[in-house]
Amino acid sequence: GADFVLLDEGVETIEISEIEAGLTLNWRAGPATDPVSSTSYAAVTHQHEALDKRPLSPVHLKARRLANGDMALSWIRRSRTSADSWDGMEIPMDEPVEAYRVSIKGDHGIVLRTIETPIPAAIYATAEQQADFGALALSFEFAVAQVAGSGLAGTARSATVNV
Repeated sequence: GADFVLLDEGVETIEISEIEAGLTLNWRAGPATDPVSSTSYAAVTHQHEALDKRPLSPVHLKARRLANGDMALSWIRRSRTSADSWDGMEIPMDEPVEAYRVSIKGDHGIVLRTIETPIPAAIYATAEQQADFGALALSFEFAVAQVAGSGLAGTARSATVNV
């Protein structure tokens, strides 16, 4: 309930091996002056996720209707490494392969369709729109997440399309 929390050098990262990622581990926390078996220690279980290994969310999501009714979806990927160049060059890939997961959402954010693509673009075909919405989609939300080489998807970025 605090309005402000100061994180300083007293807060340290706990090193977790790759084999421990995704496992539910038992932790005990308490005063360093007391033994770990003390009742002053609290027991907690926590499932570690390697969030720092996930790709960043894409940016500048765009959608445009093509002459045949298909929706052309596009975005720009981001990178954690060497991404600060202002010389107009494309930033290097963080992942061994480029892969994205596009979710087409209907009412209440329900995922109607998932499209996998190896490039920062996808086509939401007319036939798919008709199957998902009963007609050409005039308004829908789509979300894009880059997928790491490990198969772990990064945080998705969403955009609403109004045609």
